[in-house]
Amino acid sequence: MRGILTRLKLDYLDLCLIHWPTKQSFECWRVLEEFYEYGKVRAIGVSNFNSSQLKVFFKKIKIKPAINQIETHPGFNQKNTIDFCYENNIAVTSLRTMLGGRADEIPLLQELANKYKVTASHIALRWTWQLGQVVIHKWNNPERIISNPDIGSFQLTEEEMLKIQKLPQTALGPQFNDKKFWKGIMMD
Repeated sequence: MRGILTRLKLDYLDLCLIHWPTKQSFECWRVLEEFYEYGKVRAIGVSNFNSSQLKVFFKKIKIKPAINQIETHPGFNQKNTIDFCYENNIAVTSLRTMLGGRADEIPLLQELANKYKVTASHIALRWTWQLGQVVIHKWNNPERIISNPDIGSFQLTEEEMLKIQKLPQTALGPQFNDKKFWKGIMMD
């Protein structure tokens, strides 16, 4: 960590995450806990942990994660994991919020975009934001970056939020249940 901080010319990091729940996660976490206790990292968290993995993780760690960064979007809402995180005071950061640039392909999001005079991606961002998740989005287009504050100019109704919640669910990234892909890597 000292080498990283030296190269970055920083005294501390605001946040450091473990990227996947692997067999080495516990060892990595213990190191992060030490750096947290020494004040070299202000917050520590995880990424891509589901509720079952977090339950196992909690049994072997001292400090709970401050944040869990997970894939969550209108097409993959991960309600169980998000509810578990909130019950345990873990903030959720939304990854792939705008469906990998495919928000325009979902008729409901397009319909709502037309209603509110924004883009379908803005509807996805707003939905996630209204659920209380931290939204970090990726745009390559400067005009889109400038337009992102537009998500504060409207509010989805409860009915619209529920309709979005009920969209067919498909993850864009790797799935934990793909045993062949994760063999020997994922924590048990």
